[in-house]
Amino acid sequence: MKILLYVPNLSQDSGGTRQYALGLLKVLEKDLSNQYFILTNNLDQELLNIIESSKRLDFVLINRSISLESKFERFLFNITRFINFVLIRAQKKFRVSYYSYLNRIVRKYKIDIVHSPFQYTPYVNVRTICTMHDVQELHYPEYFSAFDRFVRSFNYMDCLDRASHVIVSYEHVKLDLQKYFNLSPDKISVVLLDFNDFWFSKFLNSNHEIVESLNESIPSKYILYPANTWPHKNHINLLNALTQINEIEINLVCTGGINDYYYDTIRPLIKSLGLEGRVHFVGIQNEKTLFSLYQNALFVVVPTKYEAGSFPLIEAIFIERPVICSNVTSLPDTIGDPEFQFNPNDVLAMSYLLRKMILDEEFRNKAKYNSKIQKQKLMYSNCMNNILSAYNLAVK
Repeated sequence: MKILLYVPNLSQDSGGTRQYALGLLKVLEKDLSNQYFILTNNLDQELLNIIESSKRLDFVLINRSISLESKFERFLFNITRFINFVLIRAQKKFRVSYYSYLNRIVRKYKIDIVHSPFQYTPYVNVRTICTMHDVQELHYPEYFSAFDRFVRSFNYMDCLDRASHVIVSYEHVKLDLQKYFNLSPDKISVVLLDFNDFWFSKFLNSNHEIVESLNESIPSKYILYPANTWPHKNHINLLNALTQINEIEINLVCTGGINDYYYDTIRPLIKSLGLEGRVHFVGIQNEKTLFSLYQNALFVVVPTKYEAGSFPLIEAIFIERPVICSNVTSLPDTIGDPEFQFNPNDVLAMSYLLRKMILDEEFRNKAKYNSKIQKQKLMYSNCMNNILSAYNLAVK
């Protein structure tokens, strides 16, 4: 089969979805039975490195003349989209064919399946697969405006109805899609990526000193939390937990994208709690710096309230660092031992485990050993065979 991977944009701000897309490409480049085309308008260096090192992945760059369609084409596309949405809601099998740049590419390369590793199904006239990562807004609606909840609901309903097949990484996401979108379980495949080829692999045998640009701002003894500053990442409760252990000399370093929520909510709280000298938000860092931050941290904490799957937790495990995390969604299965889990809504429980990790070296070493054990369990998940099975189901 000829399969088009639809990744028009790979941004650091997209967090785990970017890592998922790159991880998927690393799996598929090993498949010798199909031919893959990568459609993108983003010259992401890591993406280019994967494509250049593989004989199975071909690059399809969207240039300006293709990506900016004529007004007439866009008008036709939007009319077709509306008609087909009405047909779907009316449970009619007939569909109007789309006329778009993507369909022209599909015809040019004789594509059999279009796979979008994001929560979106492209409008094309061939079989489609989308990867759904989560429906967080249904669990924490307070983190989304009424308009955002409406848009997500509309788009996801449309996306799931049009997809020939759906891939999720975890069973809890599959159950959500069945419960909230009435999807048949036969339409959903649970496929966890193989975690054996990370971005940090090239640094594993290198010097772990923090690069000079951060030396002055990073303290010698710190806890690391890599996460964008979205409300569900739960920086607020983590900061409150820090105030419960004020007598202990420890710092918190947070990496990841910084957005309006940080400026409106997190930064004022840091000031009101008197944590200005102990908490350091350093933004998105390059790979070398992020790896050194993992390696030099006393331990890693992941206090999130909701994740489909946590890449920071998985990264800490594969770098074999001591790590503790919240006991939600897929995180307990990922970290394994309940000793290293806490309720993300219980500030006292979180502060108790933080204190124990800081003061008890034997407990930290136990957490580090737990990472080594879990690393072996997570390394291979039969991802390739499961992905190919999902592709075959999509074309039936």
